[in-house]
Amino acid sequence: MSLFKAIWRFIHTGGRVFSETTYGDYIADSPYIEQFRKDLEKSSKMSGSAIDRENLRGDSRRIRQDMRKIFNQHKKSHCYE
Repeated sequence: MSLFKAIWRFIHTGGRVFSETTYGDYIADSPYIEQFRKDLEKSSKMSGSAIDRENLRGDSRRIRQDMRKIFNQHKKSHCYE
């Protein structure tokens, strides 16, 4: 029974999408496309060196977080006070 439901859902969705595209009402903005657009807008506003500086700051922040997490795990496992 679920196979028939899946086939019906596929046909129904395909028909709906086809109908929307023929009338020009179809908007296909997935979260990935939205993120890509935001990245493009962000990169167009900043120069290459500004993007590099921001990426370096983000990398540095992630490294500090990782080091802090590792240190805390090490401290807990060796019972330093």
